[in-house]
Amino acid sequence: MMKRALMVLVACGLWTSLSMSDEAATPTPPPPTDEIVIAQAYLLPNCPISNKAVGSMDAAASKKIDGRIVMVCCPGCFKRYERTPEKYKAKIDQQVIESQLADYPMTNCLASGRPIDVKGTPTNAVYGNRLMRFCCGGCADYVIKDPARLASALKKLDAAAIAKQKPTYASTTCPISNEELGEGAVDVVVGGKLIRVCCGACHKKVVKDSRGIMAAASPG
Repeated sequence: MMKRALMVLVACGLWTSLSMSDEAATPTPPPPTDEIVIAQAYLLPNCPISNKAVGSMDAAASKKIDGRIVMVCCPGCFKRYERTPEKYKAKIDQQVIESQLADYPMTNCLASGRPIDVKGTPTNAVYGNRLMRFCCGGCADYVIKDPARLASALKKLDAAAIAKQKPTYASTTCPISNEELGEGAVDVVVGGKLIRVCCGACHKKVVKDSRGIMAAASPG
């Protein structure tokens, strides 16, 4: 009996050690890249529920829902959102597509590299609050559901936007510091729009408050 009890204790101790080791070995998801954080920012001017301007009620509220930031004119609108979330998710997606489609910089699928219309029915997908175009729904799922592929695709999309917009970029000053853009200027893309800032510190501010910085950088 004594020998059996010792064997049980040893086995239990070994199992506990293995369990703890397994738990310790569970990988921690990597923090989202700057591109992913910016893509999640809510840039639409209006509340998706009431259609009122986000700041019109002096009680604007925001919440992260399914990997995207959603902003509403007042906290009460989130109760309406929660009753029919798919309805408002589709509404936001459609508004994102409409607001970003005209300036979309790529003609090739972000997954396959083939022309977006190679199958005749391009897929306009939305990750967070950012338009991403693919040749089919399968390619969209392949990229958006994998964090590493998503981060890579967003970098590729940003690079295309920078290449398209930089030659005609008019402002010569940073929208944050108001300093002249010199050799250390950093190119950032927010909602498909290029914003040039003077340094890495201002880049971090764009990541932290993409909506506010975009508003400051917009003319008028």
